[in-house]
Amino acid sequence: MSKKNLIMEKIKSLWRYRLAPLLLKFSLLINCPKLTAIILVILIRKINHQGDYKVLCLARSIFMDDVRAMTIFSKKIHYLAINLSIFEMIFKYFAKETDCQNLTEGSYHSHDYCRQGKQQYYLFLNRMIPVLQKLLGFNGVLSGNFSYVSQQEFAKVCVEKNIPFIVLYKEALVCHEFLNNYLKPCDDYSFVGTKLFPYSNKIAEALLNKGIPGLIKEKVGCIRGVPRLDFYFLNNKNGSDKTKKQVVFFSFFPKVSFRLFYLNQQQLERVEAKSLEFYRSVMKFASKHKDIKVVIKTKRADYFIQYVKDILSENFNENMENLTITNIIDPGELIKNSFAVMGFSSTTLIEALIAGKIIITPYFGDIFPQGAVWDFFKEYPELVNYVRTYEDLENYILNPDRYLNYDKKIKDNFLEKYLSDSKGGASLRAEQAILDIITDSCQNY
Repeated sequence: MSKKNLIMEKIKSLWRYRLAPLLLKFSLLINCPKLTAIILVILIRKINHQGDYKVLCLARSIFMDDVRAMTIFSKKIHYLAINLSIFEMIFKYFAKETDCQNLTEGSYHSHDYCRQGKQQYYLFLNRMIPVLQKLLGFNGVLSGNFSYVSQQEFAKVCVEKNIPFIVLYKEALVCHEFLNNYLKPCDDYSFVGTKLFPYSNKIAEALLNKGIPGLIKEKVGCIRGVPRLDFYFLNNKNGSDKTKKQVVFFSFFPKVSFRLFYLNQQQLERVEAKSLEFYRSVMKFASKHKDIKVVIKTKRADYFIQYVKDILSENFNENMENLTITNIIDPGELIKNSFAVMGFSSTTLIEALIAGKIIITPYFGDIFPQGAVWDFFKEYPELVNYVRTYEDLENYILNPDRYLNYDKKIKDNFLEKYLSDSKGGASLRAEQAILDIITDSCQNY
């Protein structure tokens, strides 16, 4: 990067992270929605630069990967993005902490907590959003969930002003046997918006069966698949290239990964012991095979990465230059650049399956009753390689040609079950669904 570009980046960073938040707070202090809208315009990020219609995205992590996939594989909409955290800050300005300490996603609609703060936030957005829309020219708003606290009044204003508010629901891609448990928090939610698009027919059906206020059949669609997975479906370079000399382990935190199982204390202790043994095996492999890079990818929160670092420090004293523990590297890049992918009951394993990688996962079957479903692949064991011992793990990684033997029919059946799609193209379907809503709204306005 040139010196001039470096200076420009520093100026942009100073504005985005220091000056803009101060000006935003000032605009709230003087109760000036127009100034707030102007500041937000400057904070907006353009995801792409083409499309007949503009959509404003309330940005949150993995959801934006779906949006980026649509910009690459469909290219019909011009996407703008603003971090949802900005609206969380605006909401907190109006919501007094003492009044809102009990306010959660689950209590927002079911209790009367923070009524005055909600009303003031709504009135401010009611004046600010039309200005923001006029300045940016967006035709709709897109989010990755419908339960965020700071989004409720935003969506309400959009619906009232005939601005399509669409949710590309990024949740609930779990074993079907645990789907109702996963969606149990939705019992206390309400849907505020124009339309909701889950990834699969099964998720759509489960949400409708919940009887969520506002979520009627006419407001639920299905795009059949996950847009970001088109990076694998539509990539001709898929496959397990062992010349890459890298394997990746998407780590899991037992108490979180098994929270839907309602384990008794004895089962939980056995799960934690087996999980710890799997971590040790991965680290032992890195210690023994310095020629293969081993990446352990954790979720973003500090306690996830600390959990892994503690296991390493308590069991190994050596410095392993070929072992990387990270919470920031893009999962898609890690999958693409690895010949084997390890994890447990994670969507990253579905991504690895589509990408044609070897899938390796710890075996927990002896903890549960015979026939019980405990991971994605319980009914599809041909697609995965279960690890019971260190020798198993070492054998799978060192002999990849023996264990990359997906049966296409079984693979397609698995993908149809969980994604309602085995060929890809969700990006095109999702974007067309969004366009249909926007064009209908424009015609009826």
